[in-house]
Amino acid sequence: ADPEAYVLSASTQTHNPDFYESFFPDYVTGLQRQGWPVDGIAAHFYPQGNGTPQDRMEQIDTVQRALDKAGAPEDLPLWDTEVNYNVGLPGGEPEGRVSGQRAAAWTAVTFLDSWRAGVRRPYWYLWSADYYSFPGIQMRIGDAATAALGTLGDWVIGAEFEGCDEKGAAVTCAFSREGDGEFTIAYSTGGNATLTVAGDAEVCPVYGGECQQRSGSVTFNDTPVRIKTGA
Repeated sequence: ADPEAYVLSASTQTHNPDFYESFFPDYVTGLQRQGWPVDGIAAHFYPQGNGTPQDRMEQIDTVQRALDKAGAPEDLPLWDTEVNYNVGLPGGEPEGRVSGQRAAAWTAVTFLDSWRAGVRRPYWYLWSADYYSFPGIQMRIGDAATAALGTLGDWVIGAEFEGCDEKGAAVTCAFSREGDGEFTIAYSTGGNATLTVAGDAEVCPVYGGECQQRSGSVTFNDTPVRIKTGA
């Protein structure tokens, strides 16, 4: 009906191995036989149980390996059409089972991880003014995760993504923006990590705390920080 419409594949969830294995490998083989009649691949990268952003990255890698095995076109984009953490567990406080600085960190890391893993679009589930008991991270006005995503947006909207490097636990993602120059967003996948910087640097945390000045090196953890040298 609309030749300009963007058509995604059927979406698969990835946190239950039995469900995933019984559907997705055969499905992408079928797409291959049909000449890949879709404009993008959709998947849900909810980690299983109380999994972390690192568990989500393993699920993304599993899907990408299946696509590679089936010979998917290199330019066929992958979308994460639903993501959250600790989904469906019983109980939970009004601020969610993952809250505060951890919620801020995991939300920002989810989007940064998506870019470095080649996931074109991640969609957070869900946004609401009300509290819902099943999402582990709540996305409401005033919640830590919402504020962190707003901060991340302030950092990167209008900037050019230059790619990410991973050395040990340290992940550094480079950006540049006209009028603002180059900057780095850094976070750790486990414990503290240190980045050497040239001269002085302004370091700002994604949860909205005050920026600090550092010289020579910057130490950070799983909470992303924006590092701007010469500031």
